[in-house]
Amino acid sequence: MSDRMNFGSAFFLACRNGFECLSEEAQSQMRQSVISHQHTDGLFVGRHDSGDLYYTFFGLMLSAVTHAKINLAACKQSIARIDVSSLDVVHRCVLLRVQRLLKLLTLPKVMRSTAVKNLNLKADRQERKIIASLATLPAASYPQSDPQSPYSQFLRVTLHADFGVTIPHVDLMRYRLASGLYANLPDDTEYAINATASAMFLIDKAQRDITAKALCNLQELDGSFKAVQQAPTGDLLTTGTATFALNQSHLQPSSSIKPYLRTCIRDDGLFAATADDPTGDLEYTVYALIALGGCS
Repeated sequence: MSDRMNFGSAFFLACRNGFECLSEEAQSQMRQSVISHQHTDGLFVGRHDSGDLYYTFFGLMLSAVTHAKINLAACKQSIARIDVSSLDVVHRCVLLRVQRLLKLLTLPKVMRSTAVKNLNLKADRQERKIIASLATLPAASYPQSDPQSPYSQFLRVTLHADFGVTIPHVDLMRYRLASGLYANLPDDTEYAINATASAMFLIDKAQRDITAKALCNLQELDGSFKAVQQAPTGDLLTTGTATFALNQSHLQPSSSIKPYLRTCIRDDGLFAATADDPTGDLEYTVYALIALGGCS
């Protein structure tokens, strides 16, 4: 990972750049929708009307880039009450990144654009304790119940790197296919875009160049990417993930993703999972923005 920006900063900047590509009307709609998705408990909601730690990451990311006026104090209070021991790996990683975003949002708006480095400050004692706990959790706490999967290793390694903690050893060979793509499961024969994009943040440049070219070839005619070969259609999360990974390798998708993104935007300014999904949400909106932010 030494040849590029830390993940947290790159993700934030791509999201901000994507937002700046929107018209003023679209920006205003999105800003208001972000505000409306904050629950009274301070957390943000997904498709269900209850505050959720996972969606709070996306809500705070969008609050930072849209300059939405949210109840920051209520959010901090709810986050402080969370019992870390009850969280799986994904949610422990989310909690740490949420806490960093809360620190960023306490700064005046004019300082946020130049304070992205605050997302990569060295971990304090409590943060180190949470990061160290990831290695002690049972396999069932990890995605696919596999601590060694590309996505699981991506979560840990990027967190270690962004928080200035010694990076654990990475070995993805059992997941790498002959094509250069990656599978979710060891010794599997089917690629997965999430596994492939995750691996691209962990492997060396020579391997990554091969993987990036193979990933480019998977783009659908409508500009989207499918999560797996058997998926009926592309989706926005996968499209954003693939595009972001390619951008970090200084590559663009083979064709423009903008027409596909237009099919996913909704009247409230948020983006939906697919062209046929009637409802936008915060998560898909972030992935739309990081995809848009990398468009040439």
